[in-house]
Amino acid sequence: DYRVVGKKNNLELFKKRTDEENYTSLINVGFTTPSTNSANGLKPAVAEDEDGNFHVVWYDDGSTIGQLYYSKSTVVEQEYGDVTITWSEPVLIVEAEFIQFPDIVIDNDNNIYVVYESKVNNYTSIGFVYKNSIGWSSSSYVGIADGDSKFPKLDFDSKYNVCIVWEDHRLFHPEIYFNRFLKNLQKWEGEKRLTISGYGCYRPSISSYLDDLFISWTEREEDENSLIQLLKYNALTGMKSSIIQASTSYLKADHSSILINVKGLVFVIWHDIRTGKYEIYATIFSPTLDLVTGQITVTKSKGGARYPVLSEQQQTGDVYLVWQDYNTRYTEFVSLDINPYEVHPYEEAYSPGIKPIESDIYIAVYDFSDRRFLSSGVIDENPSEGDISTFDVRLSFTDSRSGFFPAIPSSFSGELPILYEASLIDRSGFLDLSKRFTQVRCALYDLNRTSPVFEIDQGLIPFSDPSIEKVNRDFLLTSLDFKKEIRFGDFSNTLNCHYVFKNFKYYMKDAVEPFSLIELLAEDFYLDALTAHDAAISNYGDIWIVGTCGMLFYMNKNGTIALVGPGDNYDFDGPLGNISTISFDGHNYMFVGQRTDDRQPGGVYGSTEHINGFSSLITADVTVIGFNKDNDLFVGTSTGLKIYSTLSQGEGFSVSLKNIADPPQDYITSIQVDENNVVWIGTRNGLYRYYKDKFLKFGISNGLPSMWINDISVRNTAIRYIATSNGIAKMIGSNIDNVINVENSELWNNNIKSVKWQEPNILWAGTLSRLNQITVDDIEDTYTTLVYEPAISQIFNTDDLQMYYIMEDEEIITQDDVIEVYINGNKISHGYKVGYDNTFNQKVISFDTNLKNDDMVTIFVRKNLKLMADFKQTTEEKAAMGNNLIRVKDLSVIDDFIYLVTEGGENSVKINDSNSQLPFDRIHLDTTAPTGTIDIPDNAQIDGSIVRVDVTADDGITGSGVERMIVSNYPNFTTDGNIPQQEILFANSLNHDLGLVLGQVLTELNFDDGYGSKISYIVETNELFAASSKPGSLYRYNRLKVEWEKIITYDEETFVDFITFYNNNIQIHNICNKL
Repeated sequence: DYRVVGKKNNLELFKKRTDEENYTSLINVGFTTPSTNSANGLKPAVAEDEDGNFHVVWYDDGSTIGQLYYSKSTVVEQEYGDVTITWSEPVLIVEAEFIQFPDIVIDNDNNIYVVYESKVNNYTSIGFVYKNSIGWSSSSYVGIADGDSKFPKLDFDSKYNVCIVWEDHRLFHPEIYFNRFLKNLQKWEGEKRLTISGYGCYRPSISSYLDDLFISWTEREEDENSLIQLLKYNALTGMKSSIIQASTSYLKADHSSILINVKGLVFVIWHDIRTGKYEIYATIFSPTLDLVTGQITVTKSKGGARYPVLSEQQQTGDVYLVWQDYNTRYTEFVSLDINPYEVHPYEEAYSPGIKPIESDIYIAVYDFSDRRFLSSGVIDENPSEGDISTFDVRLSFTDSRSGFFPAIPSSFSGELPILYEASLIDRSGFLDLSKRFTQVRCALYDLNRTSPVFEIDQGLIPFSDPSIEKVNRDFLLTSLDFKKEIRFGDFSNTLNCHYVFKNFKYYMKDAVEPFSLIELLAEDFYLDALTAHDAAISNYGDIWIVGTCGMLFYMNKNGTIALVGPGDNYDFDGPLGNISTISFDGHNYMFVGQRTDDRQPGGVYGSTEHINGFSSLITADVTVIGFNKDNDLFVGTSTGLKIYSTLSQGEGFSVSLKNIADPPQDYITSIQVDENNVVWIGTRNGLYRYYKDKFLKFGISNGLPSMWINDISVRNTAIRYIATSNGIAKMIGSNIDNVINVENSELWNNNIKSVKWQEPNILWAGTLSRLNQITVDDIEDTYTTLVYEPAISQIFNTDDLQMYYIMEDEEIITQDDVIEVYINGNKISHGYKVGYDNTFNQKVISFDTNLKNDDMVTIFVRKNLKLMADFKQTTEEKAAMGNNLIRVKDLSVIDDFIYLVTEGGENSVKINDSNSQLPFDRIHLDTTAPTGTIDIPDNAQIDGSIVRVDVTADDGITGSGVERMIVSNYPNFTTDGNIPQQEILFANSLNHDLGLVLGQVLTELNFDDGYGSKISYIVETNELFAASSKPGSLYRYNRLKVEWEKIITYDEETFVDFITFYNNNIQIHNICNKL
């Protein structure tokens, strides 16, 4: 199996063979550039050449800086006069910082000119690039000043000099500037300021009639309203007319488009929200800027008619208007700020008040022959037929698609090409607009107005011969080859089936990689102690820590800790004492729970300012708290559960106890809530489910491995993991699916103190002094575990290696309890005593012999076991009957009676031992040594020097058995060759430290001449070969003599390239220096 983890700019590949337990890293690669340079195609611009071909540019935000792409259409004549249109692959023509808002024009020599907005130094400027018969030029820039230059627009004068206008911010507020690129001289004429305003001019548009340039723009007023202005500027003389107001009635008029047709009429259109919804407005002027048609409302929109553009049909002189609008009617609006100056070019967002987000492309026309608009907002006054409302044509597609920001050429000869941004609609709302890829597409409109809906995928180019295959009118310019996109769907509510994808998995929520521990130690922060009963972590890695020593706040950014407590000696104000739990309610207010002790009464405290200022709400011995979806406060105590309703009042809180039936009366250890508002409560006497005021209890009879619940982790509404004192129970619904324990998952210990699920498939489990990372395979129902040991667990007290204190929240060990003691995970049955230290009021365990510094002692208290009978002999029985050993061989329960089958061995010396849980220890007079073996299994490596070994021993039928053993690295059974090694209890498996003995099995091969170039192990012959180069030599390792033997010598300049086994021969490939 392979796992690929991608995070930020890194990609790491892991592999795991079928016979391996863990993944290992193969390679970690850092990328300086993205894997694909293209993402969203945005703001297209289009021009048509004299041959009827379309030329399109757009910008793309996929690169880390910015990209400008170009594509061209080609018209292919077919039989019967029909045509087919094809598009070239997108060509990257400019790559610069923050490219956006391009425009394009084509002259009479088919030279292509493109302008765009790009960042130069600290501000955006206007980039300029052109294409002639040689190819694309390099970029040059205008509008370079101490301020941004934005929204460039292009047209020609009579000599095809390139005229450009833009919005310039070099002054206190933006103004409209002009420059001209002289075609013959190949240089810029010089920048000129066209407007002088009081509050700013924005987003210009330009159209030319010979050398007269007609320019419109948005002008802001003092009250933040805006209107549309225009003027005429002569490119030859540099003279400009007076400024004319195009929008006579306005509120926030914006995004004007201007066009002068071949008949000399000047059309100005824009959008405005003055009626409470966005509509398209128009005014018509003469070439001398005399008013021909006053302001009219072109549309009767669905609420979002915006971003209009104009184009003239060359054969008819009709002027076409194209814009975007909602595809369903909407009447509630929030006004948009007309100045996008502060908007980042690659984070452009739609106003959250503008709904719905699904948008279509609409078309209207100005019929030049009748001198009237054919659109939804204009009434056709025909006395003979009455007033007739015309309509807008909406482009319709067969898929769920939204169209935005249309672009059309200033003039066209055949059908109207409409470029637009397209994105698939996500009606479920799973992805917001910023998370969806946007395409640049071209739709061909055949100018048909017989219906208000034009079906793009079905409105085909007419054919004389119906047998000819029809073609699609919709063209994708931003090829899918330029994008990578993964989409997901959940069909469980529509398909009555169960499906499993076994061969691949995509995890998008998080990328899980090998885990490393970062430890927070008291000495690192000059603290006397640092304990943690509970913690809460923010998205920034800040941690609220609560424990026996109170409350701390760790700030991840600077790696410091703030102290929380009463008085001036603390960084923040808060409760002091043994804080057991922390939680946040639905309003993100912080609550902590405190235990009762000699210094503090205990209770629940709340804070609206998180770590600064708490108010006392409840007095109790609180063990854990939590909130459900109704913001009810669940308080777990040492004597049961209580539920409170909460109410925030200004800067404080009020709580009131709810009356619930039959709540748990046990010690509460954990409270978790799933998305269905089901509350799961862990106790020291089982698991409880609370839903709709009813409790349901789960215990051993339901499949739990123990009634002692330490923690709960909710994976989803169906699955949760229950940490117990005897393993982790995976609970699906109301059933225990299986139990994760030492036997099936290599957990370090079955006593699970804490558990936490992490998407997509990681379960974290705390087992005393170890942290377990469990990789869950739901398909195969298997688990792989990695165990981490914090450095703090390696620090032990070396003063007394016999006496150990038993750390528990409560005094849980009673005289009737059965206890199990483990050393390093191995159960022991004698050699220790359990007692009580009155000085420290603490349970202790005392071992008969010293343990090692790195030995780990674990104690299980088996409250579910009770001693029924003891076959230990009394002193009187031994005096009267002698020593007898009674073994329990078999056991059976029938009705209310327990039947035992016992046996004893007469060839044994039976000694009574009150320290043993067995009735007796025994010493068997056995003089025959047992036989045994030590095996190192596959995957036995634990770390650099520790391996797992399997031990087998056979003492025969009459033997006394094997009780102790010595596993040594030396034949004389010593620790270092001299010091005798201590025996240990016999076990079939243990972890053995090879220590430094690895250094004794190394054999070095030093080359007298040349350098080592190859080493190969030949499996077929079980031989090891090595080679050197310059001069070339071949060596073979002699296992009997434990030395290397030179078997072949080559020339001085020979290189040995490889050694392999083929066709029952050893093949050595060598090359000389001269090849």
